[in-house]
Amino acid sequence: MPNKQTYQISDLGCAGAVISAGANLLSLDRTDYKKVIFVFEYSFELETMINDYWGKKLQVDARTFFENAAALKTRIFNER
Repeated sequence: MPNKQTYQISDLGCAGAVISAGANLLSLDRTDYKKVIFVFEYSFELETMINDYWGKKLQVDARTFFENAAALKTRIFNER
């Protein structure tokens, strides 16, 4: 498998939002036992999503966001 460029996000809300907008989550990084880093496949679209999220312009379906955030929490606590 070719080495992919990645983008790391530590904010649960941002990670849930960009997943809801179609970003590809590759893995969870637990190198620092105090926090989890969400590792995404890098793309220009991902960068745009992140900028839109922090600029309060990213729009996603509320139910989809809730479900994705809950799924991320489940992975955090079940994959220790």
